[in-house]
Amino acid sequence: MNRTWLRKMIWSYLPIFCFIFSFLFFVFFQTLVEQNNRNTKESSQVFVNQLLQSVDVSLRSLDNMLIREMVSSKLLTDFFQERGKDNVFLNYQVVNRMLELKQALPIIDSYYLVRNKDGIVFSGTTTKMDAFSDIDFIRSQQQGKMSYTSMWSTFRTYREFSNLQPKEVISLVHNVAITNGADGMIVVNISLASLRNMLGEMYDPERAFVQLYDNGGNPLFHAKGEPDRRRVLASQTSSYTGWTAESGVTNGKTVAAISGISSVWLMLGLLVFVAGGVSIVYITRKNYKPIADLVFRIQDQFGTGKPALGRLAVDEFTFIETAINNFAEQTKVFQQENQRTAARKQKALFRELLSDSGFQEGGHAESGLQESGHAGSGRKEGGYAPSIVSSGLPLHDRLQVFVIEIDHPEHAFGRYKSRDQSLFKFVISSAAHEMFTMHQQMSVWLEWTAPLQLTGILFMTGEDEEAAAAADTAQRLTAWVHAHLAFSVTIGLGEAVEAGSGAGGESGAVAGGMAGRGTREGIGTGAGEGAEVRAGAGAEARVRAGEGAGAEARVRAGEGAGAGAGAEARVRAGEGTGAGTSNRQALTALTFKAALGHNRVIAYKETQQATAKETNKHLQAIHRLIQQLRLHDSDWKDGFDDFFKGMRSCFLPKNEIAGLCRYFVDHLDLQLSQASKEYYDVWMNDTSPPLQQAIEEFDTLDELQLLFGATLARNAEQMALLASHRQHHQLLQEIRDYIGQDYANSELSLEYLGDKFGISAKYISQLFKEEFGENFLDYLSQLRIMEAKKRLLEQPDSIQEVGERVGYVNAATFRRVFRKVEGVSPVDYRKRHAM
Repeated sequence: MNRTWLRKMIWSYLPIFCFIFSFLFFVFFQTLVEQNNRNTKESSQVFVNQLLQSVDVSLRSLDNMLIREMVSSKLLTDFFQERGKDNVFLNYQVVNRMLELKQALPIIDSYYLVRNKDGIVFSGTTTKMDAFSDIDFIRSQQQGKMSYTSMWSTFRTYREFSNLQPKEVISLVHNVAITNGADGMIVVNISLASLRNMLGEMYDPERAFVQLYDNGGNPLFHAKGEPDRRRVLASQTSSYTGWTAESGVTNGKTVAAISGISSVWLMLGLLVFVAGGVSIVYITRKNYKPIADLVFRIQDQFGTGKPALGRLAVDEFTFIETAINNFAEQTKVFQQENQRTAARKQKALFRELLSDSGFQEGGHAESGLQESGHAGSGRKEGGYAPSIVSSGLPLHDRLQVFVIEIDHPEHAFGRYKSRDQSLFKFVISSAAHEMFTMHQQMSVWLEWTAPLQLTGILFMTGEDEEAAAAADTAQRLTAWVHAHLAFSVTIGLGEAVEAGSGAGGESGAVAGGMAGRGTREGIGTGAGEGAEVRAGAGAEARVRAGEGAGAEARVRAGEGAGAGAGAEARVRAGEGTGAGTSNRQALTALTFKAALGHNRVIAYKETQQATAKETNKHLQAIHRLIQQLRLHDSDWKDGFDDFFKGMRSCFLPKNEIAGLCRYFVDHLDLQLSQASKEYYDVWMNDTSPPLQQAIEEFDTLDELQLLFGATLARNAEQMALLASHRQHHQLLQEIRDYIGQDYANSELSLEYLGDKFGISAKYISQLFKEEFGENFLDYLSQLRIMEAKKRLLEQPDSIQEVGERVGYVNAATFRRVFRKVEGVSPVDYRKRHAM
């Protein structure tokens, strides 16, 4: 085999290696040069720092010594206090002491003392100030700002005697103040030549240079040679003297030239890098052409509309690999889509059975059943179907539907993540399928028809005991879920109905047996002692198999399952299966869950035996409760209990319970809106919203009664607190009690009460309406009619006599008011309730 591709790859990457090596070499050289420059600068900076420290130490030593001498020496004090120049011995002692100082610090060149009070300058000899040679410097110091700290002068020339050559010095000046004024000054001169000699020993002038500048910018060293050849690398200023020191290399042009050469090397390296990149691109594109041709050829096989090579989301080799495996992947996708289609058709068939709509034609039924069988013979996500691959529905005479609903989803089931909820649903489906299929004469088909409802269809063969077995199995299922899971379920059970001409009458399932009749779960002995589900950390449910009970359902075809292969399910168009009726009954049974409670089986037959609804009775209980609350009656809780007791005794479904409670809230809102604004504000802000929320969210009647009772109790306490602070609350309570006792008085009126309690009738009416939310006459009419209803049912008195006993002298007035309050005449009321 010719290895042309190998040789191309070798010769392609060998130049690349050379280019990369050259570039790295150039980068290394440039880095080395830059590092050398940095090291040189750092060394220069360290040297300048040491140089300044040496100068500062020498000058500071002199300064400190002079200060100590001024403080501790009695000679200097005596000198500045002396007057005239006759004290030879004192002058001699001063000269000796200054000579000792010069011996201690050799850098001292000369000194002199200036005494202001007699204008004497002493430098070893006594001279008048005006005749002293350094008089200009003295005058400049005297005319300057007076300071008693050390002061160093700039570089200057000094000549002690006129016959001597001037010297370059720097001077340390100290003002002396022995008395209150300025007594004089001490001037110590240091020769710049000695300072140059000291600094010259610290560096090699052939390689480097050092320059020191005073405060006036005067240089210490006089430049030799060409100044522009010098290159300053470091500079620093002394904090003590304020002088600036500079250091660098003597031959600066050479260093600059070397830096320039390094820049040239860097440019050459960049050019090599660019040339290498261009060559890589060129050679790679040339060697890539065979691969590109191969990719384009593969791409052509996909047909038009596919992405061009330049827009591929993956690399070429992945694209080639994808093309090679394309057929296998397409086959897999097709199989998955086929399974999803089968599952959808199976669910559609299930809903069709529940809707009692039948099938459009026999062929459709057959194909739908056969296709749904792909996913129906095993485990589905949350549902189970009988084995109906080729034999239609299981052989049956009757159908019975049950609906399993999860209780309190927001408190228990809703706490878990979606993944855990799906797992719990599967466990419920598995347990239901196992328990119902334990009975050999029943087959079951389960589907989740709502997020919280699992619907099951039981296929029965006519035995009467199967209906009882179904109810008993449902009871065992609710008990198992409550014992093993963190929530409970309620099961609505419809009646067993005749299958009509469904799969049992003319199914045409000519088979030695039936598919699905022997269908049973391969789970062991049953789910009663079966899978236990526990929520672990992170609410992730784990399902583990119990004693012989598998968490995963495996559906096996029973005896004779394959004997009817090729049988044809012919279901006549428009003939219902009967499952729809049973399904509606099961759903209706679940609506009574609010009154009958959770974690139980509610049979449709049980709901039909409930007490007949008495709407008028409930409305009367509501009105009595509203009146008690409006009138701040302390016995309102009795009326509250009667209201809920009446709904519970009638086994009302949830929607009717909610309707009655909404009527109560709306009617109480209307009554309180006519009362005082303070009462209505408490109602609107603190009471009405919780009541509305409880109506929307309650699950059972007990739960609703608990929420309503707590809210109304808080409202009653707030109302009582507001009423106790009102000005006429006690008076109105007395008036109401009086009305309750004397309501039968035909002369009872607002004017009568005004005379009785010493207050105007109009004001009583206004206060009564604000306090109790209704007119005086309406309240009086309700009391009288309430008593009249008792007498009509308990006493044999005539209508006229009943009216007179409750305060209506005129019988026509009594009948009119009674009809207004109760909606019927007194005679009809007595007849209706007597029956």
